[in-house]
Amino acid sequence: GRTPPVPAAPAFSVPLAPPMVQTLVRPMSRAYHFGTSRFAAAFGQLPDAGAAYAERLRADAVTEIERLGDPTSAWTADPIVTVLRGEVLGGGRQVATVDAFGRTNGALVEASPAQVDAVIDHVRTYTPPAADIRGPVRALEADLLAPGSSWAAVLVANQAVDFGKQDGVTEIVETVEASAVERRLADALLEDENAGVVRISRSAAFVACVSNFSNFLDLSRKVLRNVELGVPVV
Repeated sequence: GRTPPVPAAPAFSVPLAPPMVQTLVRPMSRAYHFGTSRFAAAFGQLPDAGAAYAERLRADAVTEIERLGDPTSAWTADPIVTVLRGEVLGGGRQVATVDAFGRTNGALVEASPAQVDAVIDHVRTYTPPAADIRGPVRALEADLLAPGSSWAAVLVANQAVDFGKQDGVTEIVETVEASAVERRLADALLEDENAGVVRISRSAAFVACVSNFSNFLDLSRKVLRNVELGVPVV
């Protein structure tokens, strides 16, 4: 949720989310476009989180906000840092981060040139271990969005404390429906790949971290939808 300095543009190009698709059969080239029958079929009979879900999430988020208080010290002691293959790449210069109003709210550790090169090399050479990991990814998503989820409450609370997000609760509730649509589209896409109709590019996708909570939900869902189809995400 904290806003780091704007980095320079990378010296290499990778596909952006959602997954890039190469069409192998010409008549299917517009099958997933907005307004097509395949797109429309993903809507209907959507889950409804319900008022009780929202009320509990709001109450849990308020409790978490009260527990957090002023998190600046904690966010400084535990700064943003690059992680590669599970290894924390520390040792660089630590600089302050600011919120949307320019106020210091934590810190980040700058990566060294060698660490940046290591990340670039990993992105260029990484091969995903599987093309279909929808099961574990969707189990994680279900845990995040489950009624009474502490993770959802923490997300709402952190964004409210970070920059005064007004209604993260509504956005969590809405993502319950939106994610259902996206999962159906992902299912259809993988079904077509298995049938030899399309080929999904599994080059790395870049999904940016931002401090706006609405964008957090949109972009986090892009991470999940890419990863579950075997597309690695930076």
